[in-house]
Amino acid sequence: MRAVWLLACSAALMCFGCSDKQLKEPIALTDTISLMPDEQWAVVTAPYIAFQSSPGENGTQSVHARRGDVLHITGCRYVGGTGGSSRSVLWYGFEQGWLPETAVAVYANRFRAGTAANELP
Repeated sequence: MRAVWLLACSAALMCFGCSDKQLKEPIALTDTISLMPDEQWAVVTAPYIAFQSSPGENGTQSVHARRGDVLHITGCRYVGGTGGSSRSVLWYGFEQGWLPETAVAVYANRFRAGTAANELP
């Protein structure tokens, strides 16, 4: 008797549990690059920094970035230390130029980067 009652309840839920009224409009993903698994995003953590035209300290300065700017990473490159320093520095490439790893925080997608940017002091 218990099995018949359980079967009747589950059949009623399957028939009447979902209706077409819940599905008003389809979800549209217009900005798919924001969620691509192999794309990375950066948040500028330095108060104010200039982009370099090439990775390293020898490039010319072009555009500037401020703390909290969210940027799409287009590439990265290690550059050897200068002045006898053997430590290499990772530089990230953006549309505007290059920034060192010490000036940015890297995130897996744009939404996480945006959340981190909003939480900066």
